Amino acid sequence: MLGRCWISYDVDIRQSFGGVYFGLTLKLTPLAESERADIAGSGLISRYHGVPGARLVVTNHYTPPSLLTAKGGVGAERGRHVQLEVWKEEHDLTAERTSLLGGRPDCVAVPREAPGGSSVPVAGADSCTVHALRQLYRHHCGCRHLGLDWPPAPHPNRLADPFHATASTSSTAGTASTATSPTSVEEPEDRSLPICSPLQTLTCCGRLVAELVVNVSSGQLPCAQPCVADDVRVYASQEPRPDTNHTTVYVYFTQITFTRFIAVVPGVLEWARDLGGVAGLCLGMSLLSLGEVVLMVVECSAALLRTAAERFRRHRRRVQAEHEAESLPTVEKLAEQQHQQYHQCPLGRCLKRDSVCDGVVDCADGSDEQQCSSAA
Repeated sequence: MLGRCWISYDVDIRQSFGGVYFGLTLKLTPLAESERADIAGSGLISRYHGVPGARLVVTNHYTPPSLLTAKGGVGAERGRHVQLEVWKEEHDLTAERTSLLGGRPDCVAVPREAPGGSSVPVAGADSCTVHALRQLYRHHCGCRHLGLDWPPAPHPNRLADPFHATASTSSTAGTASTATSPTSVEEPEDRSLPICSPLQTLTCCGRLVAELVVNVSSGQLPCAQPCVADDVRVYASQEPRPDTNHTTVYVYFTQITFTRFIAVVPGVLEWARDLGGVAGLCLGMSLLSLGEVVLMVVECSAALLRTAAERFRRHRRRVQAEHEAESLPTVEKLAEQQHQQYHQCPLGRCLKRDSVCDGVVDCADGSDEQQCSSAA
């Protein structure tokens, strides 16, 4: 920039350096719009009074566009050299959106070019989220988003405007019914509409865009998720120039990095064919492990048998001991037997029963003979 005049080279970077595939657009904005954009904090804005600014919009071909340029604004004063490094990473979500049993993924692949070999990009022609955003900006804000400013591409399915509906009447067999149905969207030509400024985007459609994204994510709108998700980052730096009357802006495209999540998804036939292998994995059995399991079962069975036999022997010994204890004479029985076989003298002498009542006094007190006489 030189004073109040722009001297620009390759201003429309969509036509060079692969910017169209990056989804980048550089737009020169007048002073009033620059001041509003500076308030919104989503652009490269000139802070020098009276100098127009530039707005670098980073868009996304597959998901709703976002303004990721230099959060808070980057000053483009005179005598400054501003450098913007744009780095983009794409994620292929096809494997993640595919069922474990195989089949078609639950996503839509967005082509980079229109059918027929045309170089005109479709920029999300197969994503109804992008189309719904176009309708939202046109109906509610009266402008077109710079990130959605792409030539319309033919689409096999006519998408419905989720924010407008008309009453349609149908008659069948003499009966009429009235129903509310979404209007058919015909991809209108939006070139006549002004481009939405950052402040207008936030104040007019910020809440509606958030609601639309939530509705798409929750499945309330019949929009298929894209198979490719990308992330764009912009790094800004600046340094003074020797010439204080000029301001230069350079945009550098870094190498595109692709991060793909790859997974082998077997189909039904593969699962049936590998049933033995899958069963082996599930049960944890190979030929060696099967032998180890059998050996372990045999050892455990032998240990259980030994334990059972030992318990049986102990129980048998205990029962035998109890039986022998029951067969032994008790103290009372022994005392009664001794009383029947012997006679106890008062002084402690013990006489046999045949010595009692034999006519001979064996005890000093004669008790052996007295009992006989008394008994007689």
